[in-house]
Amino acid sequence: MVALTTLPTTTAATATGSLKTTAVAKTSRLSVPVLGGTNQQRAAVERAIALYTRRKLMLPGLTVQIHSDEVKCDGHGGIFRYSGSDMHIDLCSDVPYVIVHELGHAWSHANMTDTDRRSYTRTRGLPTWNDWSFEWKERAAEDAAFVLQQNLMATTSVRATARWDDLISAYEALTRQHSPVRVS
Repeated sequence: MVALTTLPTTTAATATGSLKTTAVAKTSRLSVPVLGGTNQQRAAVERAIALYTRRKLMLPGLTVQIHSDEVKCDGHGGIFRYSGSDMHIDLCSDVPYVIVHELGHAWSHANMTDTDRRSYTRTRGLPTWNDWSFEWKERAAEDAAFVLQQNLMATTSVRATARWDDLISAYEALTRQHSPVRVS
């Protein structure tokens, strides 16, 4: 894998006339523009993208913007936003699990049908896919991003527990492939 600091960059003038450098993280089928942030933060985004591409979980075309505070993320570490086919992740934390989690929202938005979402919501026993009047833990969209993050970031096989059995089963239902942490 090419280190992000050596990836191609583009420089463009912003509305205020200042210059903004954009690193472009290469995935197997698309480029993900990463705006702002330090080389270290952009490298963290590249590593998170690689977790998806290694498992052949295709991310949609999207832009990632790294911010220095949580204002643009509505007080959260990150937030996935979309309008039609325009998808964008605002990152206000460089904590790896936040990045992988937000990419999980992008993946599920692009790769799941409404029928898939209803089925996943029902299977997980949750009241809603993404109704924000419900708490975070009651929304299947958040559960799906969490399940992806947990399975993709586990670095070794996990101990067989009811919790991990549940996370592995949910990952396999979501992605229709074996979890990277499944012990045969």
